[in-house]
Amino acid sequence: MRKGKKISRYERLTDHYRRFINVKEFIKKIEKNNFEIIEIKQGINLSKFGSDNPHICRLIFKINEKKN
Repeated sequence: MRKGKKISRYERLTDHYRRFINVKEFIKKIEKNNFEIIEIKQGINLSKFGSDNPHICRLIFKINEKKN
């Protein structure tokens, strides 16, 4: 998160654009909007590229049909 030109608190520009999220806040938003978390995986070693090994969060979620 410290690499590159700072665009905002949660954005950086290196050789490509990077945006960061607060995972807990994001999960609250998607659950509030009627989605159900199916799987969450976060950590390192999920997207290695060369010498980069960033912390990544992958989420799978779906619309919660029971609340409709």
